[in-house]
Amino acid sequence: MHASKIVSFLALLASATAVSVTRSPNAPVGNGNKQLTFSDAVIDNTLSPRSASSFSWLAATGNSTADGEYLTKNKAGDYIRASVLTNKTTVTVKASQIPAGTSLYAVDKYMRTIVVVGKPHRPEYLDPLLYNYWVIDVATGKSAPLMAGQNNDIAAVQLSPSGKAIAFIYKYNVYVWKCGKVTQVTFDGSRDLYHGVCNWACATDNIGGLIFSPDEKQLAVVSANNKDVYDYPVDFFTQGEDLTTDKLAPQYPHNILRIYPNAGAKVIPKPEIRLIQLKNGTAITRIPIDEYDGSNILDGFLWATDAASTFVYEILNRVQDKAKIVAVDAATASKTLIRERAADDNGWLRSDSFDVNAFIGRVAGKSANYIIEVAEDDGWAHLYLQAIDGSDRIQLTKGEWEVRSLLSVDTERQVAYFSATKQHSTESHLYSVSFDSAADSVTALVGEEPGYWSASFTPSAKYYVAAYQGPNVPYQLVYKVGNNEALAVIQDNAALVKLLDSYSLPNISFYEMKHPDGYTMNVKRIVPPNFDPSKKYPVLFQPYGGPGSQRATKAWTYYSWVPYVAADPELSFIVYIIDNRGTGFKGRKFRSPIVGQLGKLEVEDQIWAAKELLATTPYLDANHVTFWGWSFGGYMASKIAESDTGVFTCALITAPVSDWRFYNSGYTERYMKTPDVNPAGYDARAVRKTAGFKNMKGGVAFTFGTADANVHPQHSRVVLDNLVGDGMLPSKLKTFEFTDSDHGIKYHGATRFLYRFLTERLWDELQRTDKVHQWSQPEQVFAANASAPAKGSTPEDYAADSGMKALYMEGVVF
Repeated sequence: MHASKIVSFLALLASATAVSVTRSPNAPVGNGNKQLTFSDAVIDNTLSPRSASSFSWLAATGNSTADGEYLTKNKAGDYIRASVLTNKTTVTVKASQIPAGTSLYAVDKYMRTIVVVGKPHRPEYLDPLLYNYWVIDVATGKSAPLMAGQNNDIAAVQLSPSGKAIAFIYKYNVYVWKCGKVTQVTFDGSRDLYHGVCNWACATDNIGGLIFSPDEKQLAVVSANNKDVYDYPVDFFTQGEDLTTDKLAPQYPHNILRIYPNAGAKVIPKPEIRLIQLKNGTAITRIPIDEYDGSNILDGFLWATDAASTFVYEILNRVQDKAKIVAVDAATASKTLIRERAADDNGWLRSDSFDVNAFIGRVAGKSANYIIEVAEDDGWAHLYLQAIDGSDRIQLTKGEWEVRSLLSVDTERQVAYFSATKQHSTESHLYSVSFDSAADSVTALVGEEPGYWSASFTPSAKYYVAAYQGPNVPYQLVYKVGNNEALAVIQDNAALVKLLDSYSLPNISFYEMKHPDGYTMNVKRIVPPNFDPSKKYPVLFQPYGGPGSQRATKAWTYYSWVPYVAADPELSFIVYIIDNRGTGFKGRKFRSPIVGQLGKLEVEDQIWAAKELLATTPYLDANHVTFWGWSFGGYMASKIAESDTGVFTCALITAPVSDWRFYNSGYTERYMKTPDVNPAGYDARAVRKTAGFKNMKGGVAFTFGTADANVHPQHSRVVLDNLVGDGMLPSKLKTFEFTDSDHGIKYHGATRFLYRFLTERLWDELQRTDKVHQWSQPEQVFAANASAPAKGSTPEDYAADSGMKALYMEGVVF
């Protein structure tokens, strides 16, 4: 939790007073004349709501019996103990005692120990992410480095439940801090054996692989064996060059090697599990991961015990259409199969399903111990109780809607709290379900009017902070479980409501489009202020479209670049965000058909939607229809251009995938299988045809970061080379690569430049004419014989050209 976001939470109402915040169910449109500017949207970020993304909840102690207390900072920078129920606060660590330049990383619920983390010292996409950490003893206020001599080289820090111990990774090995003493507990770590990390695709996707048992007697360590896994070099050029301080770039660029197996790689990382007895640190039990022949992918794990008796993990086969949940006896290392599942619809298994498991223990009327999980047994994501011995399975929720997130479990009262799409797939509402309820009997916690909600529950699950997240201005309220009247306002964003009212804002609406094949797609539409249906407006499609994703939701729309291009009178684009087949929260039947053919059905849906809208909406200008996407959305934009349908006139392509052979195996093979099993699918879904790009009236623009360790620059550069080689005209091909930027394109002010560049491209599209200059006439460059150099590509050709001969002779051109 970032302390700056919750400083204002301290002016709370007493718990006996019912309060409320009133919002219309629609996004704000403003009531004034101020225009949403580029600076508002991209630079200043003044139109964003304030809220707490999470709470560092604390348990009741000898000095405090009140539920609902949490750790935060006050305006002076002190760490304080505050309450969502009262306005009482207590300073626990003074600002002068907190290491400078750090932010809160973790605190145990008894508030014995606070762990703070420093800022990353390099703009590099490291694997895993490495930082400096400090430990603050709350009783004394004293702080010390987690590791003496640390130099931004610590990863996977895990604070124990009691706050008395900290596990972490230092130079690939596991260490444990306890009462200021650090002990090394593994000695075999290396670059080939990453302890504490069990995923490799992106550093930001790594699953923390250190878990203390509830009694803190054992530590589960999940590792990735990377021996013989392919490395991908990521190049860096500037190394923080700063002309204002005379700091110069190095004479030679350098690179870091990222473990990155592409689709079809012979070897992918192998997961390993070790259970370590912390009393002596030398008793290590290795758990073999061999459920599937060949390659196994670890999806999640937890201690399913109140002590240290049982460890549970879920393992997937390489293409992630089969899974097993396995229980391990920590004393004997014997394994029991709890449950096996398979995607019988040719789809894939949710890779995040096990992450929302929790240990329940005994359920009333049952003899076994249970875990709770989100699974798709009936084609929709629902809550289930699963006996650890495999003897019983109970479905708690049911229907043609999906559970978004398991929020909390009250094991004492045997109730689970969750968010779900029960009202509509674009929405999120809060519910509870009892362990002994019928599967279709759930209770709504807050109003079910159209909107998007999440919640954070106190440790006892007796109170919760309900966060309204859209479509109107977000706010947060405190509720007591069982009482539908709010007790306190955490944040109402009243100042932002007043500020937005002074603007004339784009109008945001939501609806569905029904496809002739019978399915529906969710649509989010943004139209300019003062919209006049008698006029013609240019169109921007801006989906993401990737598997399991969702963009057309009723969550808050930040007034960033996309709303800006609708609001600026010089642009006035109507924006459509449409969730095609393959996207999430509409059941497996809507999601699974894309397997083996990524980008085919998704693009077909976007093209159909564009044709349908242009045919039925007279105020859309069919001569100016742009498609912009980032990452998978960039891949979609590329395939839109390649499709050569004539529907879209311009494509903005940011950090795109272009060939699934180039992307990481964990993601790609989940949806495409392996290249040896699906060679035709890989060939068909690569971006290789150039005619559609060349025929696009307004051309295309590529943008990407040179240090993108996720979607490598190779993707863009291969397509660009094909386009140039096939005679793409410079007037129709723009590109900008951002030096040392990763997939987020942020390094050295890149974000502002990116959006200025994209805005210029939209402006160019609106100013486009059909005039053809002598130098911009199409030509066929490829030689008839593909092995022969194209005309004009050899030194002799340059010398034979009368305009180049003199320069060639003088050695200027070579």
